[in-house]
Amino acid sequence: MKKIVTILALAVASICTAQTKSTGVVTLISGMTAKLDLDNATTTATLTLTGPSDRWFALAFKDSFPVVEGEPSGMGAGNDLVWYNGTTLVDAVQNGTGEEPTDDTTNNWTVVTNTEAGGVRTIVATRPFSTGDSQDFTFDYTDADIDFAAARRTTASYNLGSHGGNRDVFLNNALTETMGVGDIDQASKTKLVPNPANETFAIQSQKEIQSIKIYDMSGKQVMSTKAAANYNISNLPQGVYFVEVMRVDGQSSLEKLIKH
Repeated sequence: MKKIVTILALAVASICTAQTKSTGVVTLISGMTAKLDLDNATTTATLTLTGPSDRWFALAFKDSFPVVEGEPSGMGAGNDLVWYNGTTLVDAVQNGTGEEPTDDTTNNWTVVTNTEAGGVRTIVATRPFSTGDSQDFTFDYTDADIDFAAARRTTASYNLGSHGGNRDVFLNNALTETMGVGDIDQASKTKLVPNPANETFAIQSQKEIQSIKIYDMSGKQVMSTKAAANYNISNLPQGVYFVEVMRVDGQSSLEKLIKH
């Protein structure tokens, strides 16, 4: 493992404070994942949701799902949810087990990206913690975890219904404090060179690097490798990426990389 060292101060590390929380990527029912990020500085929630590209899929969230017939249920009346209708992410509310949800009068989610690759649709959308809408769940940065419920249609269609057994609840997904990209950059003084990059880039860091992971703007991991003198990104499309740098001391940093 090659140690790449640059002469940079560590003093700012002790004064940086966490401003974001994340569930990380949560694997849901077959073909679906969800990742929720909470930015306390802007009181903005960012949801990265994946599902099959040829049918509707839905995600409900709550502090604690009500118990229906002895088990936690994401279909309890009043549960806030979002579902993909073939065009966009719809803001809705549950009406109870076996009933179709009702779309909210105002859709408070803003779709940032909506992409499809290999039969998987990835949607990134944002929303304020609190919308003022009584039907919307209020995200609380102080919460330690959040419950998810997922469902998708059994067959290829965007008409609601017919999800069969393709549904489940996922309880107590931990919301773990992380640092914002800017905070981490100040704390670690990790640098990608060159940046923007075309074929390869290197990492300058005060600490020995163990491995890296690269994510696209949707939060999808596109590369993972052990530490090296240079990292080849020639096969990645042009765009903006985030490089998670894991160090041997157990710490990590998140750096923005522009690929030309």
